[in-house]
Amino acid sequence: MAESFPAAAVSDSLEPAFDAPVDPWARLDATAQAALVRRGDVTPRELTIAACERIERADAALGAVPVRFFDHALAAAERVKPQARFAGVPFLMKDVGARQAGQPYYAGNRALRDADHRADRDTVLGKRFRELGLVTIGNSNAPEFGLQSNTWPLAHGPTRNPWAPERAAGGSSGGACAAVAAGLVPVAHASD
Repeated sequence: MAESFPAAAVSDSLEPAFDAPVDPWARLDATAQAALVRRGDVTPRELTIAACERIERADAALGAVPVRFFDHALAAAERVKPQARFAGVPFLMKDVGARQAGQPYYAGNRALRDADHRADRDTVLGKRFRELGLVTIGNSNAPEFGLQSNTWPLAHGPTRNPWAPERAAGGSSGGACAAVAAGLVPVAHASD
């Protein structure tokens, strides 16, 4: 039987239960970060580096971002059109559904993960995320093929609630939700 976690509880705390990474942009939402890029106060590359560093420092406790393609993201950050609505904003794509050509797509499945399956094309949604100026830095954790209301796939293990790590993040977009709640990225693709 799969490991079971209690449902998430509302916390009285205003801070995550783990050491949340802090940089000048960690607590800004996607619209605020995009505004900084448009004004020239920060570059898409700087935002991308900061988000990648937050994930590297904090995600081991969460399990929210099992698929990372930081080098690709840094190159993509250099190509962002500054007039795009979310120009340069770091972003996570759920590992189920939307895809971008050449990027890992495992759908929470061990066989696809072990084969290092790559998307052969953009989905319409994947293309639109790019057109908005979002910089996809990885795929967020999701249950196998998105078929459960939890996020503890065998391919990557469970995603924890950043406010109560002894609890699960829920699902099926638990990885995306935990990453945003923890301040790893300001916005992520979800489909619940």
